[in-house]
Amino acid sequence: MWRFIGWCWTALIVVWLITAFRTKRTRSAESFLGQLPYRLVTAAGALLIFPNRYTIDVLRTQIFPWSPIFLDVGAVLTALGILLAFWARFHLGRNWSGNVTIKTDHELIRTGPYARIRHPMYTGLLLAIFGTGLANDLWRSALGFGLLLFGFWLKARREEAVLAQEFGPTFADHQRATGMFLPR
Repeated sequence: MWRFIGWCWTALIVVWLITAFRTKRTRSAESFLGQLPYRLVTAAGALLIFPNRYTIDVLRTQIFPWSPIFLDVGAVLTALGILLAFWARFHLGRNWSGNVTIKTDHELIRTGPYARIRHPMYTGLLLAIFGTGLANDLWRSALGFGLLLFGFWLKARREEAVLAQEFGPTFADHQRATGMFLPR
């Protein structure tokens, strides 16, 4: 199952890299210093989620007594989360960016997963991260998930401020009709 989880994450990275070249031109972007808080938090979270040997001992202990069900359920959740992230990524299309930006001819996407969730890509990634963490069943995974959730929340708040400025009342309606990470 670990190999399957690895393939899921590899597929995500490959698809993200390929599709990153098919986006609209950036009209405005957040500064490097503006990105720093959520980038540092998410990087720390990712280092804790994915296997490495640079973790203090207490974080390498298991949360629950080990059971193969954690690995199986974790693999399924990882795959489902990555599929949701793919669906959101493809639905967002050429408006996507890894940074907080406004593209030339930027559109507010309100269809597909965006009809119910404002940040379904983050939802998918968080589900996949939760699944990978469940498969690990270590305290470092729980801490890593918490940091990634906080980092995505920080970034989503920045994105929403930019989108509110760009789309005004239309975005306010979208906020009222959708949940940030979970469907409303």
